[in-house]
This record gives sequence, C-alpha cells and structure tokens, in this order.
Amino acid sequence: MRISVVAGLLATIVGGTGLVAMTMQQDRAEMRKQAAQRLQENNHAEALVLYRQLLEDEANSDRDVALDLRNAVDCLRRLNLVQDADDLIESAVELHSDQWRLLYHAAAIYSGSLPDHGYLIAGKFQRGNHRGGGQVVSAAARDRVRALQLLLKAIPLLAADANAVPMERVDVFRLLARLAGESRHQGAWRLQELTDLTTLPDYASSSRRAPFLSRRFEGGGRNTEAPVDANGDPVFHRLPPAWDQAASDGERWRWALRQIAAVSKDFESEADLEWAQFLQSQFGVRNERSLIVRSPESSSKLNEQQRRDDEVSLNDSLMLLRLPDNETVANLADGTRRVSLPDEFNHLVVLKRIIARNDNQRRSAIDQLIRERMNRRQYDQAAELLEDARSHSRDRDDRKRLQDQIDQIRKNWVRFEAVQRAMDAGNPVSLDVRFRNGGTVQFDARPVRTKVLLDEARAYLQSRPATLDREQLQISNIGYRLIQENGSRYLDPVTAQWSVDVAPPEHHFDGMTTIDLPFRKPGAYWVTARMQDGNQCHIVLWIADTTISRKRVEDGTLYYVADATTGQPIASASLEFFGWNQERIGRTREYRLTTARFADRTDHDGLCIPDPGSLRSNMQWLTIATTPDGRMAYDGFE
Repeated sequence: MRISVVAGLLATIVGGTGLVAMTMQQDRAEMRKQAAQRLQENNHAEALVLYRQLLEDEANSDRDVALDLRNAVDCLRRLNLVQDADDLIESAVELHSDQWRLLYHAAAIYSGSLPDHGYLIAGKFQRGNHRGGGQVVSAAARDRVRALQLLLKAIPLLAADANAVPMERVDVFRLLARLAGESRHQGAWRLQELTDLTTLPDYASSSRRAPFLSRRFEGGGRNTEAPVDANGDPVFHRLPPAWDQAASDGERWRWALRQIAAVSKDFESEADLEWAQFLQSQFGVRNERSLIVRSPESSSKLNEQQRRDDEVSLNDSLMLLRLPDNETVANLADGTRRVSLPDEFNHLVVLKRIIARNDNQRRSAIDQLIRERMNRRQYDQAAELLEDARSHSRDRDDRKRLQDQIDQIRKNWVRFEAVQRAMDAGNPVSLDVRFRNGGTVQFDARPVRTKVLLDEARAYLQSRPATLDREQLQISNIGYRLIQENGSRYLDPVTAQWSVDVAPPEHHFDGMTTIDLPFRKPGAYWVTARMQDGNQCHIVLWIADTTISRKRVEDGTLYYVADATTGQPIASASLEFFGWNQERIGRTREYRLTTARFADRTDHDGLCIPDPGSLRSNMQWLTIATTPDGRMAYDGFE
C-alpha cells in the first residue's frame, strides 16, 4: 500500500513538473508574440525588455532562444545602444552554454552584425561610435577569434543533436569556413598563420578616420601574388584529418569546407567552387597583355622596344595556347613562372568535377573555366564552354550575351584603331585596322558636311535655348551622332571604295594591318569597313591642310594660321569669330545665353591679334579660317 502511495505521489510530481514546464513554454511563446508586436510597431525599447527577460530565463531551452538573442541585439542597434551588445551576448552565452543554436547565432553576430570598431575609454572598450574622447580601436581580430571559439563550442553539441536538420549543420560549417579563411582577403600569405584561439587578442589601435570600413580591408591592401615556401615552391594548403591537426588557418579553412560537403552532398559543389575560386586567384593565368599579330606595315610604326614586346607577347600566347591543364603560369611571390599543379590544388580539375555533377553550381563553374580558357588564349575551348552554357540557359538575354561571346571568338570581325589627331594632307593617309578570322575587308568613304555642322551649331546657339545641349556643339564627336541620331544628312555620297585582303592569324588571334587610303583631299570623312561574312565598323577621319593655333600674349590672344604639313604661314586668311556665353539669371534656375560674332584677317606672317574688346574673355569662341583657294580650318566646339 505504501509503495502505491509513493508511486502515485511521484507520478503526480512528475506530471506537475511537466505541466509547469509546458506552462512556462507557453508563457515564453506569448512573450515572443508580444515582443514581435512591439517590433512591428517600431517600439524597440519595449521589445528589448521582453527579449532580455527571455534571455535571462535559465529554463529557456527553446529552439527560438537563439532568435531571442538576435532580436535583442537588433533592438540595441536600432536604439543606438550597440555598446551594450557585448555584455548582452556574453551573458546569454554563459546562461545557455548548452544551446548550440544560441552559440552559433552569437558567433554570427560577432562576425558581421556589429560595428567592428569602438573606443577605449578609461581602459574599457565601448563598441561603435562615440562622442567625446577615447582611443579609436578595432575589434575585428578579437571578434573573429571569439566567434571561432563559440563555433568550436557549438559543433560537439550540434553533432549530438539528432534533431538538427542538414541546413542548420551546413550554416554552422559555412560560418566556420568563412571565419577560418577570412584572412585570405587581406593577402593569401596570411593563411599560413595559425590563429591562437586560446586567448582573445587585444583591441588593435587604429588611426583610421573612417573606422566603419569593412573588416575584410583591415591590415592594408590585397597581395595578389601567391606565396612560396623556403624552397621556392608554391604554398599548398593541405586537408588535415581534423581541425585540431591543422597546421595553419589555410588548413583549418579546408577542413571546414570539407565538413560542408560531409554533412550534405547538396552543398559539395558550393564548397568545391569556393576552393576552386581561391586556387584560380592564386594559380590562374593572368591575361595582362593584349595580343596583336601585326603585319609588317603595322610593325614598322613601332619602336624597337615595342617590337620586342610584341614578339614576347606572341611567344607567350602560343605557349599559353599549348599549356596542358596540369600546368599553369602563376604570379608567385618570387616571380611569374610555369609550374605543375597536383590535381588537389588544380582549379581546372576542381571546376571540371563541379561541372560533371550537373547541379546548381554548374554554371558558375563553367563561367570560371571560360575565364581561364580565355586567359590561356584557348579560344576554341572557351567557345565550346560558352555553347554548353548557352544550351542550358533559360534566360533569353543571357543566351544572347553568350552567343555574342561565341561570335566574338568564331565570327569574322574588324575594327578601326583610334586616331588621336587629324592626318595632314601633305603626307600619305592611312588607318590601322584590327581584324579576326576574316580575310577580305571592303572599305568606302563619304565626306562629312563640316560646314553644315558648324552652321547648325551656330544657329542652335543663336536660338538661345533655355537648356544648353552640349552634344549639339561637339563637332568632333560627329561619329556618335551619325550612328545614334541617323545623321546621314551630314554626309555626301561615297567618293572612294576599295578592298583589302588580310591574313588572319590562326587560333582566333587578333591581327593588325595598316590600310593606305586612296585619297588625301582635306576634310572630314565617314569611313566604313565591312568584313566579309562579318561585322562592319566606322570611323570619322579628319584630313587637314590648315591648322589654327592660339596663345595668350600681352596684347590679347595671338592666332596663327599655317599649312598643316609644312607649318608655313598662310597670309590673308579670313577669320570668322563666333562667341557665346551662358549665365545664370539671379538666383533662379533660368539661364541667359548671349552670342557675338566678328571677322578679321591674318597678316603676311599668318598672324592675327583680334581686338580684345571684340574677343571678350567671358565667352567661348569658335574660329573658322578660310582662303579663296578652298582651305578651311576651325578651332572650337571641341
């Protein structure tokens, strides 16, 4: 009988305890509901009080305790009380040290949700901005170590939690990998260090005026050269069997990446892609030279050093074209050289492995591999990868962009090289043309009606527009207007047509040749090149027989009109001056535009100093020089 009574009493106690726990859990759920309502009302102060109560409840072992911490810190941030965040986090961590989700969220908060700077005031750290005195310090390194400590404490608890879902496990190891390998953003050589996780580092002194800059930039610029060991070999970060057996932060990072794949195969390619991107940044071929295979005519314009550079560029490109996938040309700390890469540290091997899985990281891996093939001048392989990407893309704009890239490699193509100044009519006139794949280029030239352009620009200014359209005045930019505004009214009929055969280099390399023009008549010309079975391109070519120069002198502005080839003065040239000025009317948003015009003439030395009273200094001036024998030049409307 006594046994039955005792058993009944125990059952009552246990049942009562369960009921109390359930009631407390219901109370916490109601409290969270109230806190969420306060957040929705932007009442962060009252929400913070509720979240503090939840965090201070030692019995709070709910899954949502981690979100209680996140929401509480967010309230502090919105209330400009981030200086209280550290105490809040550490208090919650101490009270709920057996809750891996809270430990993970605390680590996540330290690694990005808080300002990583603050002030030392009377020896105590105050996070965030501060009005008043104190020493500016950085907490970035300290926050990173503390976050790693919390994650390492969370991982055994996570492993023992059978109810943790794979995505939660992935998130923990993602953050671990990010923090372990974070130093690579400040220079890959830092991955050789092994961060001490037993002690929190001191706050770092900072003289920065903008302490809010991202933590990843702390410590200076990024070193783009891959480190080497004492023997001059590239540093490879090997995969350790366990975190505790890692010899460097690089090995810790590798171990964390591997755990992502271990807890969920769905994220194996994500981890591999991060590893491949790092390997490519270290050992990928850099495309730093622009390869052009020049014709003898084009090469003759270069100096000896430029010709040597061209030869080196071609030899390097042919070497890269034939480079096997197990080798690379890497920028190492001791120089650029050709090295062999083991499969484990070969970005091409890793990228191919991702592509073969055919999962959601496939396209990113293909894009990475395309860049490497292009840098290696292996254009045929790049085109095949582009075709692969296009065949799998469902986005119309993306497919068009990919097809354009394929066409850039495979199709016939031509382009004029930029002309920096006007050609002079007294010498042979030529243009440099870059081409690819095609063998025949058709050319034609149409004179530009320069006088019509100048007359329209002056008429536009004389109309006194309320808002000045500068494009109407940029005569030298006529090419843009001809293409964008269908400005064929500025062109005369074709005056010259000719064809040139070119020798396209192999392997889709660019070639360049110099094309002699069959005319020298002064003026502006709209020259068109059409590649057989390819594209067409245009250029505005200016051929000058006369130039106008000017300089300030004691008596005003000296103009000199001369022959463009010989520099000999042109006497008695007529000079037409047209000036304009735009000024704001009082404090309004309106403007007044005024114009002026006058004429003058050069003396027997080709010189002219206009009356300063006419050539007013507050105006911009267009000057047109003409002669009875048909010469014309202008200065202005640049």
